[in-house]
Amino acid sequence: AMELSRKSYVDPSSVLKNLRDPDGNAVKIGDQEDVMQFNDIFLQYVDSGLRLPHAPPDTHAPGGAATSPPTPSLVERLFYGTKEDTYCDAEDEQNVHHKATDKFSQVVLQVSHELGTLNDALEYDTTPNEVDGYTTAAGEKIKAKKCTWFTELPPLLIFQLRRVDFDRNTQQLRKIMLAFQFPDVLYMDRYLAKNAHTTMQKRKTVRCHKQQRKQIEDEYTKFTHFDGDPMPLNRILSKTISFLDKQLDSSSSVCRPSVLPMLPQGHAPSALADSILKFHQDVDKQMQALSNQISHYTSLIEDIYNDQLEEEYSVHSV
Repeated sequence: AMELSRKSYVDPSSVLKNLRDPDGNAVKIGDQEDVMQFNDIFLQYVDSGLRLPHAPPDTHAPGGAATSPPTPSLVERLFYGTKEDTYCDAEDEQNVHHKATDKFSQVVLQVSHELGTLNDALEYDTTPNEVDGYTTAAGEKIKAKKCTWFTELPPLLIFQLRRVDFDRNTQQLRKIMLAFQFPDVLYMDRYLAKNAHTTMQKRKTVRCHKQQRKQIEDEYTKFTHFDGDPMPLNRILSKTISFLDKQLDSSSSVCRPSVLPMLPQGHAPSALADSILKFHQDVDKQMQALSNQISHYTSLIEDIYNDQLEEEYSVHSV
């Protein structure tokens, strides 16, 4: 909206003055509140304001009871979805001990150095994690796994980033000041419970591709950081050839006296330059081949979910 306006900013004072807490008191501007709780309360207030008076029960039904469950409100249909937590045996995922379905109005995601994109954080949130000391219905304590998948998605998805964690060294909470990337278009198919089996198989394939790509990247780094220095080997060779060419041009046939002792016995400067040039070409070919392999595995990783493009979301605001 600001892009189509002549204004350089919008003053939210009039809106903020009308904000009220659950007790009806004015919200103090500047006080830090929990964003998740604030959003929930805000949606509840909007929901209450939009709800129409309940229709009287159908007196023709037995006992005057309604013949159908209440219709979800507009806010519930727009912002609320459901996700399922499954607790299974850590050694045997087919042995399910408990399932619980909960409603949600926003998805809370962790931010870290390893979780710098929305898809990374969502994959982490839907990856099975071990639960020590889980108590079964029979009262037995076992090592279990908890799996979380979305069962129903709302038309509007709200993501909250958890940018605070506990620092064990200082024994204090710390703010995580890291960049986080949102895609312009997000596909949620891979995080749905109905696609869980397919998604888990694809994740195994992705991990395999990433391991193979990492090995190639390590080989490529040996060329780009020759002998541990941030100087590409092909650039070193190029500068060496350039140096020898300048020496040949300056004396027509021989190098300067100060350079001659550096040359291997029985090697003319031109012959040495030709040998280095051939080596330079071989290095370029190897680097290009490794770069092509890295691009190949990157494409395999990026395209693996191209058959799951039904649940499409476009970013609205960040």
